[in-house]
Amino acid sequence: MPRCARWGAFYYTVVRVTRRRYLAVIFTLLFGLQPGVVGYETSVMTESFSVSGVVFLVFLLARYLDERRRCDAVGLGVLALFLVLLRPAFLYLVGVLAVFWVLQWFLEAPAKKKRNILWGFLGTGISVAGVLAWCAFNFFSCGRFTLSVVTDINLCTCWC
Repeated sequence: MPRCARWGAFYYTVVRVTRRRYLAVIFTLLFGLQPGVVGYETSVMTESFSVSGVVFLVFLLARYLDERRRCDAVGLGVLALFLVLLRPAFLYLVGVLAVFWVLQWFLEAPAKKKRNILWGFLGTGISVAGVLAWCAFNFFSCGRFTLSVVTDINLCTCWC
């Protein structure tokens, strides 16, 4: 199921970026038939959802830049939170989104469009609050304020 939705989002994003449908079809086929991407679908790991999430993140970004919709602005932050909770290596996306919204705020001229940027800040704030809430949950349940490493497996212990 994620494969079909990912192909649709990838096709839509390429059409929005290149404005040529034949290129979108070629790129979508090349993307969809990659052995690595197809191989992730056959096992239960986070890579399949990570690839799908990144494709949907770029899809929302392309759609926001074209249509300036509020739901896309908030959706970018919420999807970034999902990706961070899925794989903590995506934590950089929260900072990238924050920088993106600050640049949009200063580069965007009309005050009417700045309202949508505030919705983007709200989405990024939801993402930051979600990450901090998850770290606090790990602190209260495991004693470590961290996203993922909550065990003592990496600590040196003496077995004397």
